[in-house]
Amino acid sequence: MMRTSARLTSLCPPENVMPKGLFNWDFEDVVDFLRQHFFVLKNTKGSHYYFRGKVDGQQKLTHIQKHGSNSIPPKTMESVIASSGIPKDFWIKWGGAGRKSAKKKIQYSQAERI
Repeated sequence: MMRTSARLTSLCPPENVMPKGLFNWDFEDVVDFLRQHFFVLKNTKGSHYYFRGKVDGQQKLTHIQKHGSNSIPPKTMESVIASSGIPKDFWIKWGGAGRKSAKKKIQYSQAERI
């Protein structure tokens, strides 16, 4: 029989990995990530928010729907990640960093100010 503490540590995700991958991002998380990587709000249309940025020397436009405090579906996150041009591993590492001070250290070097 496993002790409770041993069982809990075996269930904990490895350090710097977001639990459940892309399952627990909300609108504010995505906006914070995009702003940290120099994306700016271009316009809104209803609940759709459009952000513009420059990644790898190319202009990028991505949009996200505001779902209130609900988590964004993983397929929607995949779409946002693809249109942002920032590799998925940076998103996951940033999401698993925890504190804001730790998140500020995770920066994709190819994201530029526009």
